[in-house]
Amino acid sequence: MVVEKSSSEAKILNIFLFKTDDTMTEKFNEIINLMKSLGLTEYESKAYIFLIIHGSLTADSLCELSGIPSGRIYDVLLSLERKGLISTIPSKPKMYLATHPSLGLDILVRLKEERLRDEIRMLKRRAKKVKNILKEIYRVSERKERPFSLGVIKGAEGLSELTKSLLKSVKKEALIFAGDLTWLETNLPLLRMMKKKNIDVKILADILPENKPLVEKASSFGVEIKQKPKDLDLRGFVLDKRILYVSKKYKVTGWEKLKNFGLKKGPSEDYWGLVTEHKPLVNVLRDYFYQIWNNA
Repeated sequence: MVVEKSSSEAKILNIFLFKTDDTMTEKFNEIINLMKSLGLTEYESKAYIFLIIHGSLTADSLCELSGIPSGRIYDVLLSLERKGLISTIPSKPKMYLATHPSLGLDILVRLKEERLRDEIRMLKRRAKKVKNILKEIYRVSERKERPFSLGVIKGAEGLSELTKSLLKSVKKEALIFAGDLTWLETNLPLLRMMKKKNIDVKILADILPENKPLVEKASSFGVEIKQKPKDLDLRGFVLDKRILYVSKKYKVTGWEKLKNFGLKKGPSEDYWGLVTEHKPLVNVLRDYFYQIWNNA
């Protein structure tokens, strides 16, 4: 790199940008990196800095001072001129002059803002397009039948908690196959809360003289209860056309053999329950419920 040591410009250059061996200082590299972050290339940054320090220069002089390859210099100068960072003096040979940094860098920032706005608009358009495509895919996936899923649980206590949890999740409709209504008294507050949310609650059950007060109480806040057929041995419910839950009472055996070990006899009966979201099963039990309901 050739620099005129006797010129005042060269002195400023050496003090500010170069060490004694003419290697670039950290300050120079920092400025270059900052200007690159504003959208300039490394060659554009160097050309602009050297034009500011030396004033007007020809393309050849700028190449000699900055080290920019001669094959690239005119592309660099044209790009800087288009960005408003330099202007030309119509002389022979043509001279190039840097725009004052206060004005030139403001222009650069505005250009960067415009590019960013364009990028944001482009990103929004792309996001909208992708969103529409993914929404269509999502709709298709929603229409697909869910894979068969099944859960089984045993024990009266666990089934009682499961029942409450599932009923609390209802949004629109609860169709209940009940038995002797022994469960109704403890669940009246839950059913009342469901009716306050305008949830349709229908129950098929054994309506006996001893449980008529409970039936009347539930009916008073909108729960519909009808007599189930005597031969209907089904307990459970269908929720929101989505969840099917059925339970069954079974006899517990084998306790007699444990008496020899000093263990007391346990419960003679217990319950198991089945929960599924399998659409065909849910639809069959829902249709079955309404068939009985409409004929009751």
